[in-house]
Amino acid sequence: MNKKWCWLVVVVLAAGSVFAGQVVIKSKSMAVAVDDAFPRVIEYRWLENGAIIHGQEDVLRDVVLNGTTCTPKIDFEQKGKSKARYDLEFPSLDVEMEIELSVEEGTLLFEVTGIEENGDTTVKTIEFPNHCLISVRDTQPGASLSSCTGVQNDEFSSVGDKKPSKKVKSHAILNTDKLAATIDNNTILNRSQLWVQTVKKEGYKRSGIWNNYWRYRYLDTEIVELPWARIMITPDINGDGLVNWQDGAAVFRSNMTPKFGGEKLSQSVCYINMNFCSLAQNPFLRTLDGIKKFSGYIDGFGQMVELKGYGSEGHDSAHPDYGGNFNTRAGGLKDLNFLIEKAAEYDTDIGFHINHTEAYPEARSFSEELLSQPRHKAWAWLDQSYHIDRFADTISGNLYARLEEMKREVPGLAFTYVDTYGGKEWEAWK
Repeated sequence: MNKKWCWLVVVVLAAGSVFAGQVVIKSKSMAVAVDDAFPRVIEYRWLENGAIIHGQEDVLRDVVLNGTTCTPKIDFEQKGKSKARYDLEFPSLDVEMEIELSVEEGTLLFEVTGIEENGDTTVKTIEFPNHCLISVRDTQPGASLSSCTGVQNDEFSSVGDKKPSKKVKSHAILNTDKLAATIDNNTILNRSQLWVQTVKKEGYKRSGIWNNYWRYRYLDTEIVELPWARIMITPDINGDGLVNWQDGAAVFRSNMTPKFGGEKLSQSVCYINMNFCSLAQNPFLRTLDGIKKFSGYIDGFGQMVELKGYGSEGHDSAHPDYGGNFNTRAGGLKDLNFLIEKAAEYDTDIGFHINHTEAYPEARSFSEELLSQPRHKAWAWLDQSYHIDRFADTISGNLYARLEEMKREVPGLAFTYVDTYGGKEWEAWK
C-alpha cells in the first residue's frame, strides 16, 4: 500500500462545525462531500434541485477491530471525479485496510476493498462507530425517520418528535420533503444490520443511520466477505408528487441484494400440509390430490407446499433427522418422491419443515455430542427435547452430512424452512 501521508487542511463550514479538508466526488445526479482524513461522508447534494441529505458532521478518527478501538494512519487519494480511496494502517496490529467511496447516479458505495494481515492479528470484526452515513435534521422541512426490526416494530415519526435514542434495526429510511435516503449492506447480523440514532445537537436535532459491525471472520480459516454498504438517495421516485419513506423503500427495493429464492415467492401460493403425533392426517398422496384440485381453482398459478411432519411420526418428531427417517404412516419415501415428481407438473414446489434448535431423544442422530452441555431442556409437547450445540454441530460437519443425506434421498426437494431459529451472526449465516 502507498505510505505517502497527506497534509490535512482544516476549514470551517457554514454550519459552524470544524472539519478536516473536504473533497467532492460526484456523478451526474449527486455530489458527495467526503473527509480526506477519514472515510466519512459529510454531505450529499442532489444536483437537479440542490437538496441536501447530511452525513456525519462530527469529526471521526476511530475504527474498532476485534472489539478494540484503534486510530489508524490514513493516506487519501481521489481517483477521478467519482471515487475516493483511503489506505488505513493500524501499526499496533500490523494490519492494513483499503476503503473506497464511489458515486454512481444516486448511489454511494462504501467498500472495504482489501485487508492485509502482516503480523499475528487475525481480523474478525470491523466496525466504524458513530459513522452516521446518512442523517437529516429537524430544521429541514419534512425531516422524518422510518424503521423496523425484521418484519416487526414499524416506526414512523418526524425527527422533531423523536426522543434521543440509539437502537439496532434491520431497515431504516430517512427523508426530507425533497429527498429520501436508505442503506443496504452485507453485514450478517440478521435483524440488526443498522444503527439508528437520534441526538440533540446545538440548534437542531439529528437522526442518523450507519452500519452495524461486520463479521469478517469467525473461524481463522474462513473469510465471510469484504464489507460493503450501499447508500441510496432519491427524490420522488414513485410519481405521487411527494417525498416520504415510500420513495426510500422503492429505491431500496430496486437496488437491494436479491434474496435467495425470493423471486419464487411472488409467483406462488404458499401453504403448509401437516402430519402430527402418528396420525398421518395428510398422507403424501392425499397432498398430491389437494395440489391438483387447488391448481384448478387458481388457474395453474404456482404453489409452494411445506410438508410439516414428513419425517418419523410427524411434526417435531425425531429432529434433527433430516433424512433417513421418513414418515412411513404418511406413505414413506417412495410416495414422498412420487409427490414431489408429480407436483412439479402443476408448477408446485415441495419443501420440508426442519429444525436446528432442538433434538428429540427418538431421533437416530440423537447423542450427547449433538447437545449443548450441560443439557438444556427445550420444547416438551412430545418427548422432552434438548437444545442443539449449533456451533459444534456445524463445524464438525455432522449438520451438513444430515442435510446431504436428505438431498440424496429426496433429490427433487425445492426448499427447506428452518423453524424456531432465533440466532443471528455467523452460525445463522453459515
